[in-house]
Amino acid sequence: MAYLLPGWMVGAALELQPPEHFWQQTAWVVSGVAGCAVISSFACLRGWRTASVASAFVSGLTLVILMLNWSSLAVFDQYLHDLSQLLRSDWLDQAMVVVTRLGDFSTQITVSFILCALLLLFKQYQALFFTCSTLITTAVSNYLLKHYFERARPSILLEPLQSFSFPSGHSASGFAFFLVLGVLASRQQPQRWRIIWLLAAFLPASSIALSRVYLTAHWPTDILAGALLASLVCSVSLAITQTKHPIATLSKRHWQIILPVLLVSFTVLVSWNLSIALQLYAY
Repeated sequence: MAYLLPGWMVGAALELQPPEHFWQQTAWVVSGVAGCAVISSFACLRGWRTASVASAFVSGLTLVILMLNWSSLAVFDQYLHDLSQLLRSDWLDQAMVVVTRLGDFSTQITVSFILCALLLLFKQYQALFFTCSTLITTAVSNYLLKHYFERARPSILLEPLQSFSFPSGHSASGFAFFLVLGVLASRQQPQRWRIIWLLAAFLPASSIALSRVYLTAHWPTDILAGALLASLVCSVSLAITQTKHPIATLSKRHWQIILPVLLVSFTVLVSWNLSIALQLYAY
């Protein structure tokens, strides 16, 4: 989904002419995201001991700039919002609701509890501290920022969502959870494999984030802020956790338990009351 939706949006863009200032605002957003990706990847590939600190710095800086200027990106937000609505279809609506439910509060708190419980069972205390600190700090920070900015959501749904919009909670929690899994899987791996694991973690997280724009639950800058917030918290938490020594590698046996349990949990939670969720995003 993270691969397909941008391609479809490019096709839809041929039908909807970009307004004035859209490309300038897009260039700012793309340059900020690209800068984060390039600096973080370079630090990781070079094997810097301060790679997580560098990632935290660029993510935090970009997030602060976005928080100071999100209201100036209204053209960018509105155009991509309108563009996404040209893609609407019954089957894609259903697929996006399924994807977005991966980031629901009830889903995320359940799978987070399961992951922490398994790490505790395996006596992986350092990994447990990293996981708990990342997920809890992201959730609390997102809640506080939502109530600080008090940004209204798009109002297309038949029953608009009542909570505030900026940053996106689904995007923040999705990126936090899957980045935690990516970091844990990449421990003691060669540098290139660390990048691959983190890229793999970005796919489901990006799909959740994009589904929020498609379902008109958020503006594009909301999901970007959520992703940057999760990246910042994850990087800071990793740096603190590894102050004395790196996080121990989880064994193959551990992953043979963790991944199936999480997969089954996600499947059950997403399927539960799916018909009600479909009605929630009716427009």
